[in-house]
Amino acid sequence: MFRKEIYIIAFLLAAAFNQAQIRFPSYYSQNDMEFATPGTILFSLGGYSNPAILTFTEQPNLLFTWNDLNADFNDFNNYSLFASMPYFSFSLVDRKESSYSITDYKISTAYGSSSFSFGVGYGWSSGDLTYFDRSNLLTIGAIYRPANFLSLSLIGNLPANNEREGIIGIGLRPFGNYNLTLFGDYLFTQDTIPENVNWSAGAIFEPIDGLRIIGRYFEGKVFNVGVQLGFGSLGLSTITHFDNDANRSYNTYGIRLGAKDRNLLDVFKSSNSVVEINLRGGLKYQTYKFFDNSNTLFDIIEQLDAVIKDNSVTGVAVNLSGANINKEMLWEIREKLKELKSFNKKVYIYLDRAGIDLYHFASVADKIVLDPMGTISLEGYLMGRTFFERYS
Repeated sequence: MFRKEIYIIAFLLAAAFNQAQIRFPSYYSQNDMEFATPGTILFSLGGYSNPAILTFTEQPNLLFTWNDLNADFNDFNNYSLFASMPYFSFSLVDRKESSYSITDYKISTAYGSSSFSFGVGYGWSSGDLTYFDRSNLLTIGAIYRPANFLSLSLIGNLPANNEREGIIGIGLRPFGNYNLTLFGDYLFTQDTIPENVNWSAGAIFEPIDGLRIIGRYFEGKVFNVGVQLGFGSLGLSTITHFDNDANRSYNTYGIRLGAKDRNLLDVFKSSNSVVEINLRGGLKYQTYKFFDNSNTLFDIIEQLDAVIKDNSVTGVAVNLSGANINKEMLWEIREKLKELKSFNKKVYIYLDRAGIDLYHFASVADKIVLDPMGTISLEGYLMGRTFFERYS
């Protein structure tokens, strides 16, 4: 697997520097609505900058951004729309300058695993193509995460007629969690026309869940300061762009809908809440596409993972009344409950009628509640061996 990743990275580098010609708007000038190096911040631009990020996209998401460059806040002269879902995205970026305008489109897809992803995007434009130096664009990208605190990325922008470029990026979480992320990236070209900006570096600070403060410094003493506010399926953001004299140039604003984010409002919730998990009835490995609301093992494991990550939740209450679950699934859920307890969260289990399998499952709990009219039947397990007489 690692050898394949090396081959892909080598291909990206070779493709990015082949046959450079006239100048194409650079990575930094085209992505000024980006908070940080792609792949180092939640959601990003949905595969627009680096399509490989789509492998890590778990839910559909929609992001709308605009800025007030040479305009007022409510003019929407420069706006963008990024629609993404697992493994696929569509992007639209509209820009205006003087009496000229351009609209860039891109579709992207990706494939990979939680540690390595490879993506491809194809872009085209409409409008004043010559004025904005546009041509059809192929973007290829890769993200490699060898550990939970380290992310490496590579992007190749390959326009049909213009100068090609490669971007290498890194993200580092020194404390192993999302409270602090350091990032940086570097732009490689053959410098047919030298770029004004060849690198950037910065940090993402999340002091409380749902509140992210981002600072990003670019070569040439230009820098951005941004804020993201997460409210679950809704997100608001703003970036203030400063010039090399530290004067404000313009602001970029964003509204996000769809995928779940950490919720800033959780800070106002009681820190003593308990989540209920109902295991009544059976449990499946997967459900039918339509008209099947059954619980699945994956759903339960996902719920317990969310409880582990939610600091406002102190435990779970599991209802085993009428549960009919096989031993393998009971073992999987019991192991996840043991992991949950290692995060100092409590487990409460309710029983009414239980055999030895459910009783063993319930033994992981900090407290077991038995219905006054309930029963527990400990039949035990029997293991033996059968012998046959050999007949000659």
